[in-house]
Amino acid sequence: MRHRRSFHDLCFPLVLLLLLVAMLAGCGEDVVVEPGDTDLPDLGLTDAGDTGDTGDTDPGDSGPVPDVDLDTGDTEVPDDAGDTHLPDADTTPQPDTPDVDAEPVELRLDTISPPRGPLEGNTPFVLRGEGFDAETRVFIGIEELDVDLIEDTLVGTTPAADAVGPATVRVVHPTLGEEALVNGFTYFEALHFTSASPAQLPTSGGMEINVRGRGFTAETRASIGGQSALRHTFINAELLRVVAPPGAVGPADLRLTNPDATLLANDALTYVAALDLTHVFPEYGAEGGGELVTIFGQGFAPQMQVFFGTTAATIEAVAPDGRSATLRTPAGSEGPVDVRLELNDDGAFLSQGFRYVGTSPAWSLDALRPSFGSSAGGEEVTLFGGGLDAATLEVRFGTAPATLVEQQPGLVRVLSPPGAPGVVSLHITADGQPDLTLTDAFTYHPPLSLDTLAPTSGPSEGGTLVTLRGQGFTDVSEVTFGGLLQNFSVLDDTTIEVSVGPGAPGPTTVEVRRAETRATLIDAFTFTQDLELWGMSPTRGAIAGGTYVVVRGQGLSPETEITFGGQPAEVLAQLDAHTLALTTPPGATGEVEVRATRDSQQARAPEPFTYFNPGARFGGAWGNPIDGAVNVTVFTHNGGPVENAFVMLSTNANTPYSGHTNAAGMITLSGPDVFGEQTITATAAGHSSVTAQHIDAENITLFLHPPSSDGEGQLPPPPPGAVFTGEVLGLDKVGIPGPDEILMAQVFSTRPSMHARIPEPGGNNVVFGEGTYSINTRVGDLALVAMGGLYNTRTQEFRPLRMGLARYLFASDAQRYEVDIELNIPLTASTHFKFTAPPQFEPGPSKHRVNVYLDLGFDGVFGPMRSFVSEDHLIVADRLARLRGELQDASYSVSARVDNNGALPLSEAYLHDITRLDRIHDIDALPAPVSFITPRQGSRPINGIVQWSHVGSTLPDLQYVFLEDFQRRVVWEAFLPGDATGFRFPEFPDFSHLPADERPVPYPGGTYFLVVYGIKQEGLSADNFSYSDLGGDWQGIALNELLMVF
Repeated sequence: MRHRRSFHDLCFPLVLLLLLVAMLAGCGEDVVVEPGDTDLPDLGLTDAGDTGDTGDTDPGDSGPVPDVDLDTGDTEVPDDAGDTHLPDADTTPQPDTPDVDAEPVELRLDTISPPRGPLEGNTPFVLRGEGFDAETRVFIGIEELDVDLIEDTLVGTTPAADAVGPATVRVVHPTLGEEALVNGFTYFEALHFTSASPAQLPTSGGMEINVRGRGFTAETRASIGGQSALRHTFINAELLRVVAPPGAVGPADLRLTNPDATLLANDALTYVAALDLTHVFPEYGAEGGGELVTIFGQGFAPQMQVFFGTTAATIEAVAPDGRSATLRTPAGSEGPVDVRLELNDDGAFLSQGFRYVGTSPAWSLDALRPSFGSSAGGEEVTLFGGGLDAATLEVRFGTAPATLVEQQPGLVRVLSPPGAPGVVSLHITADGQPDLTLTDAFTYHPPLSLDTLAPTSGPSEGGTLVTLRGQGFTDVSEVTFGGLLQNFSVLDDTTIEVSVGPGAPGPTTVEVRRAETRATLIDAFTFTQDLELWGMSPTRGAIAGGTYVVVRGQGLSPETEITFGGQPAEVLAQLDAHTLALTTPPGATGEVEVRATRDSQQARAPEPFTYFNPGARFGGAWGNPIDGAVNVTVFTHNGGPVENAFVMLSTNANTPYSGHTNAAGMITLSGPDVFGEQTITATAAGHSSVTAQHIDAENITLFLHPPSSDGEGQLPPPPPGAVFTGEVLGLDKVGIPGPDEILMAQVFSTRPSMHARIPEPGGNNVVFGEGTYSINTRVGDLALVAMGGLYNTRTQEFRPLRMGLARYLFASDAQRYEVDIELNIPLTASTHFKFTAPPQFEPGPSKHRVNVYLDLGFDGVFGPMRSFVSEDHLIVADRLARLRGELQDASYSVSARVDNNGALPLSEAYLHDITRLDRIHDIDALPAPVSFITPRQGSRPINGIVQWSHVGSTLPDLQYVFLEDFQRRVVWEAFLPGDATGFRFPEFPDFSHLPADERPVPYPGGTYFLVVYGIKQEGLSADNFSYSDLGGDWQGIALNELLMVF
C-alpha cells in the first residue's frame, strides 16, 4: 500500500531552507569564507520578511474553530495546507549593521578591467571606483548595461559594438552625479578562422599555407599541432601566409594568437605522408622470384600495388607507420628492373631499384651498387655479373683491394677499401679468366660530418651569422634550419657560414646535404624571443584559485614562471611558443599584477588579473555562462563553510573535474573543456549531498545539511512575540442563532506576507457571546482581525458574517497590549475565480481549491480568510468584505490549487492585488507537476535514473528535488531546469579508503521519499536562483513524490 504524507510533512525541508536563508541574512560578518574578506556578495537580493516569524516551531496555524480537528490524515492534503504550511519567504532579518558604511561623498570611476574586448561583446568586466550602489547605472558608449554590485565593484559583460576603436565608460548615480573613463574601453576585431589552404600538408612540413579569417594583425602568430609555423607573412586583416612545420600523420589543430586573443581551430589541417620509395632490401633476388624483400619509404598502405618491372609483387604486410612493407617478389629476367608503387592517385618510382640475379657460369661484370661511398672505406658494395663464385676472385677499387664478404654465381658482396676523394674504376680478376673492368664506376666522397656550430641561438626574426664546422663540406648543396633552406657559403671543406633566416621560436634541427648524404645535429640551434606578456584569458577568477588561464606572449617556455600577485601559478602545458596554459594560485579579492620570469628576463602583463569572491549569502547560481571554470562554494545550514567537501562536475565518478573545498568551503573546477551546461555535485562526511543539474552559470553556492542527532529536524529557538487582549464588540448584532447555533468570534493577527509563518494564536482567541480574547502574535507592525458569526455545534461549521479590524498596531517582544475590536464590516461581497486549462490528474477527480487572503499593506496579510473547494472550474467566493472605508487601501490575494482528490500530485498558483470583485479572475499560471515514469513506486532506480513527464502545459521555471527518510532527514537534494524530465543520481568515487570521520556517505541505504517541487517565478531559472527562491514570492508551485529504495 502506498504511504502518503501530508503537505505539512512535504514542506518540512523547505521550512528548514527558509530558516537557513533567514539565519544567513542575519549573519553579517559572521559568515566568513575568505581570510581578510568577511563579506559574501548579496548579488542584489533583497532580505525579506521578519526574523521574528522564522522560528515558529509549529509548521501550521491552529484551526479557526476550537476543538475541531482539521487534520485530514496522512492520505489526504488538507484544504488549507498550501497556505498554513508553505515556507515563509518574508522573514525579515536583523540589519547587517557591521556591513553598513557611511554614505560616500563622491562618485568615482577608476578602472575597467579588462580595458579591451572583441566587437561581439560579452567580455566580462569589473569596474572599480567609489560610490557604487544598487542604483548606479553603467553605460559603454550609449548602451546601458545590466550589472551586479559585488564587493563594492560593478561587474557585467560588454555590449556588442559596430566598429573597432575606443568607447567611453560612464557610471551615473541619481544623487552623486556622473563619472566617465573617456575612451576607457577599446573594441578590437576578434580572431576568426575561415579556412586554410591547402588543408593537407606533407609530414615533412615546409609548405606555405593561406590562412583566411578576420582580425589578423602583423603580430598574429600561428602554430600547427602545437608547433610554431616556420615563417609568417602578414598580407591583410583577412589573410595570413605561414609555412607549416613538420608534423605527424593525422589531423592537426591550428592555433592563432595575437596580443588580444588566441583562437583554436580543431583539426583544421591534416598531415599526410607523401608517397615515397627510397630503397629495397635486399636489392637483389633470384630470377624465379618468391623471395621476401622489404621496401622502405613513407605513405604505404595495404591497398597499394607494387610492381617489379611490369609484374606485381605480393604484399605480405605493411608497417603501421606506413614506412615499410614486406613483399614477395615476382619472377623476372636477369638484370635490373624499376620498382613502381601505386596508391590511389599517387605513385612512387625507384629506377633500377631491384636486380634479378642469374646463375650463369659465364664470366662477366655487369654493375655495382652503390656507385659511391666514403673515402674512409669499409662500406658494403655489391657487384653483379656471372661466374663470380670463382675461388680465386679478387676485387680492386682502383689499385686498392676490397674485402670479400659473400660470393654467389651472380653476385659478390665486398667492403670498399679506403681511397682518395674522386672517381675510380672497378677491377675483378680470377685464375683462368680475363680481367674485367667497370671504368669510372665508383666515386669516393670525403666523409660528411657536422660537429659543431656557433652561436647556438639567435632571434627568431633571423639575421644571425652562424658558423658550421665539420668535414666533407666542399660539395654541400643544401643547409636547412628546421627544414627551411638557408643562405650559406662554403669557406673550406670544414667550414660553412650561414646567414640564418627567420624561424619558429624554440630548438631546431640543423642539417647539411651533399648529394644523397646528410649530416644532422638535432635541436642544435634555438630561435629565441625576448620575453613578453601580451595578455591572458580569462582576466578574472575566484579567490580559491584553480582557474584555468591561457597566457599569451612570446619567449614563453614550460620553464617560464608566471606569478599572480607574487604567487606562482601551476603551469600545465605549453600550448605553443606563444601560449601557456596554467591554473591560478589562491588570492584575495581585488586586482593583482601578473608577471613572467625566464632566466634573467621579466615581463609584466598589460592588465591585472582580478580575484573575486563567488560565494553568495543566499546560495544558488549566478554569473556569466560557464566558459572554462565553475566556482563552487559549499556551506552548511548554519551558514558556515564546509571544509574538505567533495565536489565534482558530471554524474560520472571518473570525471577529471573533482576535488575538495578549502577552509573557506570553496573550490574552482576549471579546464579548457569546461563550458556550457554542467552538473555540479557536493557531499561531505556527516552531511547530506546536493546536485545542481544542467547549470550554465559560472558561480554556484550549495548548502549541505548535517543530520540531527535525534533524527528530527532541529529548528531555532522560538521567535520573539507579544500578547494582545481585549473585547470583541458587536458580536450580539451579527445575526440571530438558529437551532444548534451559537454566536462566536475568532481573533487573528496578520502575517508579513501570504506565505509567512506566525506563532500559534493560543487557545483563548475564541469568544462565545461575551468575554475577552487573548492572542499570541509576532512582533513588529501588524493588525488584528476578528471574524464574527454563527457556529453550528452539531455540524461544527462556522459561518462568518461580520469582520472587525484593529489596524496600525506595533508589537514589541514580551509585551502585553489591550485592544478592543468592533465587528462593523459586513461580509456581503463575492467574486469569481476560473481555473483555465488546469492539470487533470488520474484517477481523480481533480479538486479545485481557492484560499482568499486580505492584504492590508503595511499591516500585513490576514488569512486564509475564506476557503472554497469544488470539482468545477468556476468557483464563487462569497462572504467577503467590500474594499471601502477602512479597507479602501486593502486588496485580496489568492492561492488556487488543483490536487488529486485531496492527494498528490498538486499544482498551486497565486494571485495578488485583487481589488475589483465584480469580475471573473482567471487562474492560468498553474505549473505542471511531474508524473513519474521510472522507477516504480517503492522500487530502486535502475542505473540511478529517474524519469518523469509533466502533467500540464505550463512548465515550472525551476525544479527542486530532494530525497528524505521517514524522519524528514534530507540526504540528497538537487536543482533542475524547469523543463527537465528526469535526472541521474550522481555516481561517487569510492570513499572507503578514508577514515570514518572523513568518509562521505552520499546515499545511506534504506527507503526514502523522492519529492519534486516545480516553482514558477518570473526571472527564476536553474542558471539564476538562490535558496531564498525556495520560499519566495512565487507565481505558483507544483508537487509530487515517489517512494524509492536505495
